[in-house]
Amino acid sequence: MKSYLLTFWLTIINLCNLFGQPAPDIFIEADKLAQSGDYKNAFGIISSELNNNKCKTLGYYWWWCLQNNPTLENLKTNKFTFNTPIKSLSKNAIAVVFQHQFATNQYISSFALDCKSNGIANKAAGAYYMQLFLFDLKNRQYLDSVSFFLQRALKSGSYDTFTLFNYAKSLELRSFTLEAIYYYLQCYKIDDSHYQSLLNIAGCYGQISQWDSSIFYAKKVYKYSLVNYELASASRFIGISYQYQEKNKLAKYWLKQSVEIYPNDPYNHQAYISFVKIKSTRKARKLSIKYLNKFSASEENLNWVKSVFESEKDYQKVLKQVSK
Repeated sequence: MKSYLLTFWLTIINLCNLFGQPAPDIFIEADKLAQSGDYKNAFGIISSELNNNKCKTLGYYWWWCLQNNPTLENLKTNKFTFNTPIKSLSKNAIAVVFQHQFATNQYISSFALDCKSNGIANKAAGAYYMQLFLFDLKNRQYLDSVSFFLQRALKSGSYDTFTLFNYAKSLELRSFTLEAIYYYLQCYKIDDSHYQSLLNIAGCYGQISQWDSSIFYAKKVYKYSLVNYELASASRFIGISYQYQEKNKLAKYWLKQSVEIYPNDPYNHQAYISFVKIKSTRKARKLSIKYLNKFSASEENLNWVKSVFESEKDYQKVLKQVSK
């Protein structure tokens, strides 16, 4: 009799444990599928939540779409295509194409404003307007929308590096420099390998002529980063700061080094040429010729070179020696 009672109570306890366990979060499972490239099933398993949890469901949908390198056409038509590779022993495995077309009432402009307290929806909306802004840098309304939605995302719990960094960037581009520095620092605090945040802080301090602070943060990147692009950018910020402090030997060392570390960044060349021009117009002309031959004589590059030289004569001398 005792053994039957023991078995009975053990069964009850097991049932309580079973029903007491929380159900797996369907959105987390869907996000895992999306990160693995299985977008079709990721979209599918949360489609039933569209009516009851519209903001969160559409937030994830849009977030996945915006992480897939969308074109301007994608953003305008609200239609996105995903290539999902097939696991196969064959090297010639064909990718499965999955497409998603948002309905009119699912456009960012239609639903996001109503999702005030949903982090992923506001984060996706901020990412959407950031993508549009990158395609049209003169449209300040896009930039204002980035700030608006990413600020709501932060207040709604999306306190991650993407949201913090891009919110800070939108503030920086809108000339809220000190506020931008604060959020770049928050981004770095939650990920101390996010050196781009420190570089942007160095740049912000340069914008307000706080050269020692700019050097401090740039040197942190130079000390710890292993990425050539970041090392070169740090060198450039350090060199520019020393230039404005009239420490020309140090400025020359760091600016020249930025070009040597990462020669494929035009900004490194521009900073070095501008510095060289102060003492030697002739050398600046030679460097400008190399710059245009390397990065093309586009209208943008030609306008920059023209801005370096005071006289039209020097500019024309550069043009004559540029490869056609």
